[in-house]
Amino acid sequence: LRESEAALRHIDLTKNGKRRIHLNEEENRVLIKIVFEINRLRPPKKYVSIRDLGHAYGVSKRKVEGAVTMYQRNNLSAARKKRNAPHVPRGVMKVIMESTSWTKGDQDPNPLLRFLSDGMKKPQGWLRELEAALRHINLTKKGKRRVQLTDEENSVFFKIVCEIDRLRHILTEWPRNYFPIQDLGHAYG
Repeated sequence: LRESEAALRHIDLTKNGKRRIHLNEEENRVLIKIVFEINRLRPPKKYVSIRDLGHAYGVSKRKVEGAVTMYQRNNLSAARKKRNAPHVPRGVMKVIMESTSWTKGDQDPNPLLRFLSDGMKKPQGWLRELEAALRHINLTKKGKRRVQLTDEENSVFFKIVCEIDRLRHILTEWPRNYFPIQDLGHAYG
């Protein structure tokens, strides 16, 4: 099995003219995928064992178990899962993405304009607090509320302003009851 996989993946099994005993990184990945697939299928014990897989790969049972254990330790921890999780925009970034796909011909009002307008019913600074909570930004310094935006807050604010500016070029005038600049000022306090 190791030789056929090596041929398929163009992996050289020799090192300094001698056959390599240890699996390289790609061989380990393939071996681990096979083990996970076997575990997923749950065949009867007498048909497939780690020892049989080790024999097919030309390595010991301990080597197979060690590769799986190492993979699980490195890749299945909560921190790694969080790092490798696909980035899903949240908060105002999600609204900006919806806004960029909006066209003038859409029946619904622009998502960003509606989002900011709906915020006028909320307390001043509502969006800054929401984004700070999502991004784990501390809004106080020495017991007082910070006035200056952090670099991260500034980046989000700039993206909102850019999207409002893009919409200004698309629309000849703002829709009725929409005042995005004032709404944004209220949202950030």
